[in-house]
Amino acid sequence: MVLHTTFSTEIWEEYDHQCIVNNESLAKVITNRSLAESSRELSNVGGWQSNDDLAEDAQFTDLISFVRQKLLKVALHNNYITHGFECVIVNMWANINKFRDFNKAHLHPNSDWSFAYYVKATEDSGGIVFCDPRVRRLMNVQDEILIDYSNDSQHSTYTVNPLNGQLIIFPSYLEHYVEPNLTQETRISISGNIRYEKI
Repeated sequence: MVLHTTFSTEIWEEYDHQCIVNNESLAKVITNRSLAESSRELSNVGGWQSNDDLAEDAQFTDLISFVRQKLLKVALHNNYITHGFECVIVNMWANINKFRDFNKAHLHPNSDWSFAYYVKATEDSGGIVFCDPRVRRLMNVQDEILIDYSNDSQHSTYTVNPLNGQLIIFPSYLEHYVEPNLTQETRISISGNIRYEKI
């Protein structure tokens, strides 16, 4: 038999092993901004979310370079045309989740890819949970016949429990939510949306 893996959904994970991004510095910048700026109320329940203009702030240049570097791998893997197109970070914002803060299920319209970068995260500070986009599959969830969930194609959700310096890139259409922070440690992340546009 020939196996065809169709309609797969990519979730890319990478760590900043080379310490390109200064997380301590970004944590201070974001914390100071949270003291001076009111929170946006979108998917967040509790917590604080900045305006989505961080890509214009020079203090986030190293992070943007890191994200762009990893997006090039995503583009090459997907056979994107690289000549004559550029990766545009449409918007970027910071999130602070304290004890029991979380984010409701949502997606990111009008973009191709989205990302989340973790400036400060600890175990139990809330995983990011991705939902199976194949809505028709949910008409017949076969949990009772599975030995385990070692086959990724059988998941109805996929959870990443992030750590400091972790980047996650995912398709913008992929619905996701953030679990409550069950610790007394503040969790700080940066999210953004990307489009590939003609130069």
